[in-house]
Amino acid sequence: MVNRSGRATVPSGVQVVKGDAADVVSIGQACKGASVIYHCAKAPYTEWPEKFPPIMKGIIDAAAGEEAKIVYGDNLYMYGSKYEVLTEELPNDAIGRKGRTRAQMADALLAAHHSGKVRAVIGRGADFTVLECWIPH
Repeated sequence: MVNRSGRATVPSGVQVVKGDAADVVSIGQACKGASVIYHCAKAPYTEWPEKFPPIMKGIIDAAAGEEAKIVYGDNLYMYGSKYEVLTEELPNDAIGRKGRTRAQMADALLAAHHSGKVRAVIGRGADFTVLECWIPH
């Protein structure tokens, strides 16, 4: 696991490495020897347009340098407000800055994939809230 501090409470057997995904040199060093990079990094919610694209670029470059695959955990913001069945063929139709940022990042990853720079897959899921419920006996 890579994070900026290099410290985290993790299960035994998980190595924590210091790295900054927005810094190409730092993330390149952190990903040395990787065969698959699971991109679940995030930027502060209010700073997506400024901070998310450099994170994607750093991860793409690190993966390319190691010939590692990228598995990217994304959301549905790039689709905008839809009232239909969501499929991967839907166009990016976001009107908000966060959705446009997500679309830009996914487009950058797919361009790197289609050009042969990296091999990548994107998994998209809706935001959800965990609800506590109980069943009376």
